[in-house]
Amino acid sequence: MTIAPVIAAMLAVAPATSEAPRTVQLDRAGVVSTAAVLSEQGRLEEALALLDGMTPDDRASADVRFARAVLLIDLGRAAEAEGLLEKLVIEKPNVTRIRLEHGRALAAIGHYGTAERQLRRALADDPPPAVIASVDTALRGIRAQRRVFGSFGAGIAPDTNINSATSAETVDLFGLPFELDPSARRKSGIGLVAIGEIGLRKPVSPKTALVGRLNGTARIYPNADTDDIAVELRGGVEHLGRTGRITPEFTYLRRWYAGQAYAEGIGGGLRIERRLGSAWFGSAILDVRHLDYDRSRAYDGWVASARLQADRALGAATVLSLGGTATRTTARDNGYASWLGEVDAALFRDWSGGWATSVSAGVGHLSADAPIAALGETRRDWRLRGSVSVANRKLSWLGMMPTVRLSTERIQSSIDLYDLSRTRLEFLLTRTF
Repeated sequence: MTIAPVIAAMLAVAPATSEAPRTVQLDRAGVVSTAAVLSEQGRLEEALALLDGMTPDDRASADVRFARAVLLIDLGRAAEAEGLLEKLVIEKPNVTRIRLEHGRALAAIGHYGTAERQLRRALADDPPPAVIASVDTALRGIRAQRRVFGSFGAGIAPDTNINSATSAETVDLFGLPFELDPSARRKSGIGLVAIGEIGLRKPVSPKTALVGRLNGTARIYPNADTDDIAVELRGGVEHLGRTGRITPEFTYLRRWYAGQAYAEGIGGGLRIERRLGSAWFGSAILDVRHLDYDRSRAYDGWVASARLQADRALGAATVLSLGGTATRTTARDNGYASWLGEVDAALFRDWSGGWATSVSAGVGHLSADAPIAALGETRRDWRLRGSVSVANRKLSWLGMMPTVRLSTERIQSSIDLYDLSRTRLEFLLTRTF
């Protein structure tokens, strides 16, 4: 395809001849290549003017839009470049170079969370060591500059088991069968859900920062007396390394259920995140806290958990996540003390058109220390869960992305009182920053 702009080149100009200057007509690829040469020579404005002079059809092509975006970043106009690159990521989610430049533009305008995710995806194709080193440097710069971060989601959630209860009609107490009150059995309903995190980061040196996080979840079901609200505060000192970070922190948890105080916990934790090779990112979260229950002191005790997770980019558009968690719970009544082990996997995928999907599954086993006195049995659970979600970045509204998530959970317990199943459908607007 030829273009309207003509690149004039003075060829073999010699004062002794009267030969007129000749013109050379370049196709779209030739103009892009010429712009790249000008850019390498530091003539950024000329390169951009060259691209801007192309026909509307040529300017709309992906290669020209990408070349313009790179020039705009280099010229300090990253906000304009980010809009172009965001559309290109939606159109071509598998192209690593687009994600790399998108991450660069996002970082330049202060959108550090999204920039970090794009740069991590850019390592998926096992780039040369020089590129890996550059991305590591960029990631360290993002972490050092990031002051505020978080995420938010809100919507409605039809749920087949809003009170996390059994469907059994009777339960054996002290060896005798008793009929369960309807309020203690599984109920379905439609509720409102809100999930969020807000974090603040205050650098105190080039490699050290004070970090605080406030997490919260709320599930509100009108006229059901099953409202469940939890708030967690975490704060600590973050230490940045060459390929990761480590953060010792204190934790505080408060939970309310059915409009009344339910439990309070105070403890500490350790959070470790680092790159493992060119495409793997690993994290470890260790937590220890003492929980005090407001309604029954029999549950009071320590809860210690350790979670390991590894995420691998399978190309620029796909991420595989593998994880495992071990939890030890003590209690005043040994019947409620237990060990719990869980493993899980998730696959995240970006598609053209702005679509994003995720599929996850997990399995776990709980084993209690001793029989529960009133029930006369030792609790043994198998736990299964799975979910699938669909979202579309192109349909975002005020920065909020529409997301639909279907999840299911099954606890198969040796004690009927703890045997339950649940299916939940959530319609959410979500945002990460």
